Amino acid sequence: MSKAAKRERQRQNRELARAREQALVKRRQRTKTARNVIIAAVVVVGIAFLINALQGGGKSKKKASGLSIDVTKTYTANMDTSMGPITVKLDAKNAPKATDNFVRLAKAGKYNGWTFHRIVPDFVIQAGSPTNTSPGRSVVGEVPKDHYPVGALAAGKTNAEPAGTFSADWFIVTGSQGATLPNDYARFGSVTSGLDVAQKISALVPKGQAAAGYDGPPSTTVTVKSVTITQS
Repeated sequence: MSKAAKRERQRQNRELARAREQALVKRRQRTKTARNVIIAAVVVVGIAFLINALQGGGKSKKKASGLSIDVTKTYTANMDTSMGPITVKLDAKNAPKATDNFVRLAKAGKYNGWTFHRIVPDFVIQAGSPTNTSPGRSVVGEVPKDHYPVGALAAGKTNAEPAGTFSADWFIVTGSQGATLPNDYARFGSVTSGLDVAQKISALVPKGQAAAGYDGPPSTTVTVKSVTITQS
């Protein structure tokens, strides 16, 4: 082989090697790009999944199964009675089932127009349903561990019903005897204003009846004109 032919062969080999090297570099770049795209896609999907999971988890905490309320919110019941307003802060956090039942009934207007059918001086005033019958549903709400201080809002029930049962009846504690109640009644709120109104209702003992030990309807009809719920 002549020197010229040999040099030509060497030149061709160098060009071929260079072409192979360039092809290899391009292949590596394509592989790297594809790998980066896959990693980015995985990261994006992972973040989206995490966000969705967190949002779903937050929703489950805010609205437990079957509840219409958001337990992270503050609910207030504004009672307009014929003797004046009573405002109650509901305890959605610690008593979600009982609060939800009360809110449902109030929003449906079930309490509007009912009267306080029972008073016990220095103890409770009670309303919601004179016959203590369920307006379509009944729940077992949350009972306290520290009884019923003055101003507490709780669910009324019969002695035969399980602890915490809440159909429609509710009562407001107006005196010290609430501390003697067993922890059998769903407690779901506390009066923030208008306790004096509740105590005036509690004092409506019929003429000729002794206040001590009286347990029955007030001497004057007291109507719950409306119960409206606000959320914040």
